[in-house]
Amino acid sequence: MQRLHRMIQSFRGRSIPNLLVACAVLTPALMAQSTKTTETQRFVGQNDEFQDFYGRTAAVSDGWLFIGAPNEPAPCGPPDPRAGVVYVYRRGLGGWAHVQTLESPSVTAHSFGDELAVSGDILVVGDFLDSWAVLKSGKVLVFELVDGRWIFRQELVGRSPGLPDGFGFGSSVAVDGDRIAVGEPGEDSLGLGYDNGAVHVFDRGPTGWDRTACLLPVDRPGMHAGGFGARVAVSGDQLLSQVGGSPKQVQVFELGPQGWEYAATLVRPGGSPHDHFGDATAIDGDWIAIGEPAIALVFPPRLGKVAMFEHTGSGPFGGWELRQTLYASNGSSSGFYQTDSFGYSLDLQGRRLVVGARYGFSGAGHPHGQAYHFELGTNGKWTETWRFSTKAAESGQTQEAGMGWDVAVSDSVVLVGAPTDYGRSGTVSAGSAYVHELPLGTSDCPGASNSTGGGATLTVTGVAKAGVNGVTARAEDLPRQAFAFVLAAQSNGIPVMPPGSQGWLCLGDPIRRLGHTLSQATPTGSWTAPLDLPQVGIDPQPGDTWIFQLWYRDANPHPTSNLTNTVRVTWH
Repeated sequence: MQRLHRMIQSFRGRSIPNLLVACAVLTPALMAQSTKTTETQRFVGQNDEFQDFYGRTAAVSDGWLFIGAPNEPAPCGPPDPRAGVVYVYRRGLGGWAHVQTLESPSVTAHSFGDELAVSGDILVVGDFLDSWAVLKSGKVLVFELVDGRWIFRQELVGRSPGLPDGFGFGSSVAVDGDRIAVGEPGEDSLGLGYDNGAVHVFDRGPTGWDRTACLLPVDRPGMHAGGFGARVAVSGDQLLSQVGGSPKQVQVFELGPQGWEYAATLVRPGGSPHDHFGDATAIDGDWIAIGEPAIALVFPPRLGKVAMFEHTGSGPFGGWELRQTLYASNGSSSGFYQTDSFGYSLDLQGRRLVVGARYGFSGAGHPHGQAYHFELGTNGKWTETWRFSTKAAESGQTQEAGMGWDVAVSDSVVLVGAPTDYGRSGTVSAGSAYVHELPLGTSDCPGASNSTGGGATLTVTGVAKAGVNGVTARAEDLPRQAFAFVLAAQSNGIPVMPPGSQGWLCLGDPIRRLGHTLSQATPTGSWTAPLDLPQVGIDPQPGDTWIFQLWYRDANPHPTSNLTNTVRVTWH
């Protein structure tokens, strides 16, 4: 390694003809379009009993994972045998580790964890079956991150807890910054003779979370007011909720000078009541995603779908225009369920969209459940780039795991719940969850060919957040059992070929050698090492960019060395 470093230094500053080649820039999406992946890690609950439904809900943010098991007993909590718990995981050098189990502080908890939402340091947990007297009015519990632990802060309730005009508070929850939205589809304050539903808005103030609005459905053509609040989403000063109709609709509200005002009703032209428009909703910035998973036993068979609306300031739906209708790349409506249920769950962050299909067919032909990742391209189109399955499903497991019952995405981390999957010891419906880490950053300067006949490929996965030491380097197509280690720099350099090497070094000075990553590839040419950056004095701050490249030994045909592509990662 010292010899390599000396060779690198000897080549710096030399004028080398024909080396100023344009290095191709490959985004992870372009490298992996429509690629099937298996899990980075699989999680199961600690209780491992029938119908714990671990994985019923999922949330992820900034190196934290949250997995709800709303039917699992709480070890130290309420007396209800199915009070529910939420598992908390943290990303570190060794991957994701269980660090905490949250229980409801309410003695009447019954479905704690049936809904989850997280934003920054705030976690919101819904329990719509929490009882007041004999009525299950529902509650929402707010937790806050304090010194690395999630601490209970406040209990939120509806306007009429324990009374007949309030039911199902916490059936859906959403949070964005200092704002929480809670759906209560059983609220009937309009006196229509049925449950009109409501959405409660809470804003964080100096003394905690205060109810600042209670939104009711706005009468529109084709609408049936029942169930308003069954699905909610919030982003800044925009909020949306599903509302009944034939077909169902989604209403959008915006916060203006006079408070929350109705802005639009969204439908998909040509939609059918069987599509269940709005059974999953998400909003982020100028995009709204609305799931249409279809009724499971409807005939004729139909595929689930997702409608993508963009905010343009004009158009038929109050400034929101339907841009695209998405389907699964391997969608199948055959079989008992007559639908893949694509769109049953979804999560939207920036240019990433993840969609769950709880009856999606695996490559082996069973409705194990699937999940899909879409990315917004520069052409304004959403394109499927990854399909998530499991090792068990692709090898022929017939268990209907419900994979995709809930999904969550944050940066390059995707979490997929499978609440009817086998548990730790093979218990049916104990549930599981799968975390997938997509490649971080962008890839430049493709690696040269090696003795395998192709070039080795480096990827970096994990969480690139300041203060979280949780990124991992991975490589494929190395020579079998080759020794390799990572180099790092904060800039690109003129590509040079060090003496005795067959690959291009594309890093600029100064180059850091991550000696602790030195290890041997597997017999199949795979290589993995955690990037313990603090060990070599690297402490990335928000906005810092580091570029990584893998050096490895080879015999092609004589002893030599080679280098992979580079990967550019920016921390936030």
